[in-house]
Amino acid sequence: MCHDSADGLDEGFRRLLASGQSLASVLLDYEICVHCQHVYKMRTTRPYSCPACNAEIHMGRGYTPLVVCSLIDLMQDQYRMELSRTNVTGGKIIEQRKPHHYVAIILLSCTLVECWMDHFLWSLMVSRDLPKLEIDRLLSDNWRLADRKGRLFTTLTNEPFGNALRHLTEKNKEAGGDLNYERVWAFVQDANKSRNDILHKGAIHRFPEDLIEKCIKNIHGVNQLFISLHNRYIAKR
Repeated sequence: MCHDSADGLDEGFRRLLASGQSLASVLLDYEICVHCQHVYKMRTTRPYSCPACNAEIHMGRGYTPLVVCSLIDLMQDQYRMELSRTNVTGGKIIEQRKPHHYVAIILLSCTLVECWMDHFLWSLMVSRDLPKLEIDRLLSDNWRLADRKGRLFTTLTNEPFGNALRHLTEKNKEAGGDLNYERVWAFVQDANKSRNDILHKGAIHRFPEDLIEKCIKNIHGVNQLFISLHNRYIAKR
């Protein structure tokens, strides 16, 4: 059973968000079954059975790429960072932060999605026994996020990305959750548009004021999206 709040935030993630502890630490609880490749939240007692294939697990294998955890830590550090300056007498003056002071969070949020997508597609192609040179070529030819979630995803899964989002949202709802992956991806597109405006137009003052909060709150949804994609397309059934 999932334990998501009304806005889709996992309660454990919500507590970390309020406490200031590392948001990336939630992902350290996820392991991958060496028998069926299913990703699950590890149990505190061992051995235990894989929730997908029931194989007995004595020692789990961590799932989350370290770069993902590092990006989340950087986003959180930027979010909590104090903006200060020193006056003529050497005293510290705390300044009020304005939205443009958080620009790095938008860039990191988009990079987080791209790293997850790269990890998912690479893992998917490895599971299909594609040669490394072919994997490298496909990722290189489809380097844009739009191409990777578009033609490359569809080629590898025989299913449009939008259909996958709808299916995963329905499965999450059936499990008692409130995550809407179509809304999560709509946020990803909004963040990417703002990122492109910042990089190519220098528009550091013209992104929506609530975008920074959405970048932080959607960390959970983005993480769960790619874990769910893995379990649907990579884990053995």
